[in-house]
Amino acid sequence: MFLGVPDFSQVIERIDYLSVKREYERVKSLIDKYAWDIRDYLEPHQLYVATLNMAKEYGPICSESMATVVENVDIMAAVDLSMDIEDLARWLREARSKGFGGYKVLSTLFLTSLDDERIEVILDEADSHGLPVVVHGGCDPGIWELPAYCKYGDPSKLAPLIRNHRDAKIVIAHAGGYSAIAPGVFIEETLELARRFDNVYVDTSALPPYMAARVALTFPRVIYGSDYPVVVKDRITQSALRYAEEVLITLMLMGAPKSKIRRFTYETAEEVFNLECKTAMELRGF
Repeated sequence: MFLGVPDFSQVIERIDYLSVKREYERVKSLIDKYAWDIRDYLEPHQLYVATLNMAKEYGPICSESMATVVENVDIMAAVDLSMDIEDLARWLREARSKGFGGYKVLSTLFLTSLDDERIEVILDEADSHGLPVVVHGGCDPGIWELPAYCKYGDPSKLAPLIRNHRDAKIVIAHAGGYSAIAPGVFIEETLELARRFDNVYVDTSALPPYMAARVALTFPRVIYGSDYPVVVKDRITQSALRYAEEVLITLMLMGAPKSKIRRFTYETAEEVFNLECKTAMELRGF
């Protein structure tokens, strides 16, 4: 299921390379200690180039997602957080009228904290119509692996807004743990949110299989996700099917009951996205 990525190229243009370099120098000792095996990738020049490349690579994904039809699922509208409040409110209403089934928020790409007033406008619309909002949790490739930029993906900032929007279904993507340097970066913060608010869900997209299985066992209200084709195409997992097998086998080896696996793989998704999943036999026409 594609959720789409909004155009964030204008944000990239505002990013100062010297600021990226200063932040790298500030946390270099931590990188050397905890991410020494990928520190070449984390040098400021490499991060900056990766950021520029990501803006180019995500363009086709965004275009494809807008045209992708997923049976029984209304695609989430990816929100451009650079808009002013009035334009954003108008855009959200238009997206709903066009049949989009909710909203996706990538606050990291717009250097916007999750307690920003624009996020509140999104939750207002979702709350009024019982729509889901998928919120990116954690870092992103490129400069967003550095703490000064990754902080925009901290889901704990949502807490004051969630308290006033209890009818909005809020899904924290990646269980707040998206990061190459520190997988699981905001998982504890996300778990606290999910325990406090019964309208908070998480998905396991882009998490390593063992971590996805652990989240499925630990968190309430978990949705299976892969992030394919963006993440699940590496030399280990190679395909969305192989990734799913790794996650589910790990989950079964951990002793997960069948009821837990059903909730994880499809029942919670049915609840959040108001759909009815089909079995493989049904999809084949039997």
